[in-house]
Formats: sequence, C-alpha cells, structure tokens
Amino acid sequence: MSKLCCAVKMAINDELARVNKVHGKSFNSPHEAAAVMYEELEEAMHEGDMFKHMLMSYWECVKKDDEAGMEMFLREMLFHSKRSIEEWIQVAAMCLKGSA
Repeated sequence: MSKLCCAVKMAINDELARVNKVHGKSFNSPHEAAAVMYEELEEAMHEGDMFKHMLMSYWECVKKDDEAGMEMFLREMLFHSKRSIEEWIQVAAMCLKGSA
C-alpha cells in the first residue's frame, strides 16, 4: 500500500473517531445515515464545483498571460482542493460509520 493511501486511510479513521466521540458510534437509522452522507456529499461536490470555477478563471488568465491572476487562482484552487479532500474524507468516514 502506498504511503499516500496509508495516510488517507489514517485520516478517514481519525475522522471517524472524532465524529464518534461527538455524535456516538452509530447512526440512529439508515435514514439518518443517508441524510448525513448526502450532506457530506453536497459539501464535497460544492468544493469540486468551486475548484472547477477557479480552474476556468485560471485558464482565462493563462490565455491573457496574467501572472498575478494566475497566482491568485492557483491559491484559490489549492484552498478548494484541500477542502474537497477534507469533505471526501468525511464522506468515507460516514460510510464506515454506516457499515458499523
């Protein structure tokens, strides 16, 4: 298993432990599980949409040789890609919680 894969697995397990400490080790029903997973999915998709929007703006700056704009949109893309990763980790943790 790759180092990155191990780190992701650890992040998922850490998130599950954190959530379990705050909200308990199981969902009250499959309906609650689905609702929580759907909410996390929406948040992950939102971050992906934001990244896509920033990438499109970055591309416009590339075509105009706008280095300041490129720099700004790269920072925004980094921010939204990290947020997306965090949200997907939460999605995966909720899947584990749902299968417990």
